[in-house]
Amino acid sequence: MGQQPVLSLAIKKTLLPFFCMQSLKYINYNRKSSDSEDKQMLSIVAQEESAQEMAVRFTLSVTETISESKSAKIPGMRMGFARMVSGIKKGKYNAIICWKLDRLARNMVEGGEIIELLQQGKIQEIRTPGKTYTPNENAILLAVEFGSANQFSRDLSVNVKRGQRKKAQMGIPHGVAPFGFINDKREEKGNRRWLVDTERMEILRAVFSKVLEGRSSARSIYTWMIQTYYPTTMKRKRIGGKPIAESYFYTMLRNPIYAGFFYYEEERYELDPALPKVITEAQYYRIQRMLNAHTPSARIKHEATYVGLIQSPAKEYIGTDFKFQLICDCKYKFSYTNRTHCPKCGRVIAELENPKYLSYIYYYNVPRKKRGEKVTMLSEVTVEETIREKLSPLQLSPDMKRWIMENATTLTDLNEEELKHRRKAEAVADLNNKKRRLRGLLADEIISKDEYLSDIQAIDAELEKLTVTDEETQQQYLQSLEAALNAYDAFQSNISEHKSAVLYTLSSNLTWDEKNLEFIKPKWMEVLIKGIEEAMRKNPQFEPKESLANKDKTEVFASVSPSLLQTLLKVRKCFN
Repeated sequence: MGQQPVLSLAIKKTLLPFFCMQSLKYINYNRKSSDSEDKQMLSIVAQEESAQEMAVRFTLSVTETISESKSAKIPGMRMGFARMVSGIKKGKYNAIICWKLDRLARNMVEGGEIIELLQQGKIQEIRTPGKTYTPNENAILLAVEFGSANQFSRDLSVNVKRGQRKKAQMGIPHGVAPFGFINDKREEKGNRRWLVDTERMEILRAVFSKVLEGRSSARSIYTWMIQTYYPTTMKRKRIGGKPIAESYFYTMLRNPIYAGFFYYEEERYELDPALPKVITEAQYYRIQRMLNAHTPSARIKHEATYVGLIQSPAKEYIGTDFKFQLICDCKYKFSYTNRTHCPKCGRVIAELENPKYLSYIYYYNVPRKKRGEKVTMLSEVTVEETIREKLSPLQLSPDMKRWIMENATTLTDLNEEELKHRRKAEAVADLNNKKRRLRGLLADEIISKDEYLSDIQAIDAELEKLTVTDEETQQQYLQSLEAALNAYDAFQSNISEHKSAVLYTLSSNLTWDEKNLEFIKPKWMEVLIKGIEEAMRKNPQFEPKESLANKDKTEVFASVSPSLLQTLLKVRKCFN
């Protein structure tokens, strides 16, 4: 027999990678995250095409392809990845083709598993278009790469949420604009605002107007909307342009964005004032009660505007009573809460042709009712009428408000200011002398340590009151004055939060004695209203709600401005 040819060492080294490559059983793993973080990554199809090109170019044997659309931030969530790892451990595959390492893992648990399999030799190669990883690879460098991918995901998530929170603070929710609005694509992502879709906005107004009439069921209004307007969703690249589905119609009615507010991470934000409100907040909650008559939603507020702000003369708690009623097609009126049918005719509420929804809020003395005494119900309508009447002198024009704020600090009674500072200095000196005397009494053991500490604590509390700076007093004065000037306008709106906030800011209280409701204002506010009323008596032509609007009004205003300036000085003294 002839002698077998012997390959030279150089030839062996040249052909070794080729022989090894032929013995590798590759699995192609592709992943596209379902999260928004990876919207710019290659699609599954592009990743698969890249793997095929590498297989042809290097004559690789790809035994299987696994592709999935899952986030890799959290371990144990990808079935395809788990199947690949299981196959590697059983020897079914010993090499991986993928676009980048971060396609395999973005968390250290699964990244560590890949590194372990590579170091054990169960994975002979991980091939990507940019680099090939082998068992001899430095584990630290691999850990850094997987760690970088993990940190990138974490940082990106934080940054995205920060950006979305910032947009929410600006009054712009993130995501696709709802029916009636359009995403403004003229700006870069992250800075895009909403525009008004004029045509669809008109449809919205007509629909909400019909719903608020309370004479038709939601289903019949949906049918009417389709027959009258045939509204379609916004046309996009792959979706849209189809008639509004009934389910989306109910989503529209439940969306608070049309009432001027929205939620992000369970926190409420106000919609950008540049965007229109279709309905008021009160109307929004009324619609929710109508839609959820027998299935109440946790989002529905059953809170009265003035809860906690009304009390009896004896400081007793005034509670609330909500009444939600419905007039059926059969003309029978009943409470519709937790009901699905009319108790008289048996008709299904959701299928009524012309239902009429009614809602009322009443206040009553809770302790009196618990004692079995007779209570009188106070309607919220009466409360609002009383407050508006008491605040009516504060119907001011924008120019008038501006003039008051500009002149709020111009006048100063110098003698009064000097006397105030002298009295404050004397009081501080007296308290410090008391502290020195107490230290002497403690040293002479005339008083105990507990007595000393108690007296010192009381003196320090007095000193703290006296050390309130003039700047703080000035700020409180200006903030309170501005709140008073805008109080009447707040009670002309339908936003409950604004009304209750005004009462809290002004430190005003409401007292209900079963017969009369008294609106108790702070002293400085009484001085302000009295001064405005006095100016109106001095010149009957003076109208605060129209002042400074034209030359004639300016001349009329000039006759009362000295009186108003003196009023501001008196108001300011109330804060000293």
